[in-house]
Amino acid sequence: MLGALLQYPGTSGAVRDLRPAIASLRAKGALAIVAADLLALTLIASPGELGADIAVGSAQRFGVPMGYGGPHAAYMAVRDTLKRSLPGRIVGLSVIRAGHLPIASRCRPANSTSAARRRPRTSAPRRCCSP
Repeated sequence: MLGALLQYPGTSGAVRDLRPAIASLRAKGALAIVAADLLALTLIASPGELGADIAVGSAQRFGVPMGYGGPHAAYMAVRDTLKRSLPGRIVGLSVIRAGHLPIASRCRPANSTSAARRRPRTSAPRRCCSP
């Protein structure tokens, strides 16, 4: 499958209407991936509203400053039809106030440390020093 990555807003801060580009991509059978700034999305239309298949971006601005090392948070959201293609496992749902529907799934990478502990070793452990 082919796709295109579109920046929203652009690197200069320009907010373009991505609907025509996304419609063109989807008409050709390609995925529309939008790299969006989370803080900007509080004021402008979301990638899902524009018709994007996948939205990605950094959430670092809400976390640890870049000068303090990592890891830094990121997000990835997909259309419902693509959710089984995500890497990792869905481990839970975030629910807004009582009685509302779930709004987000939380994922855990498939190669987590707990999964690694359950697998049998295929080789001897490494030594850091010579005997």
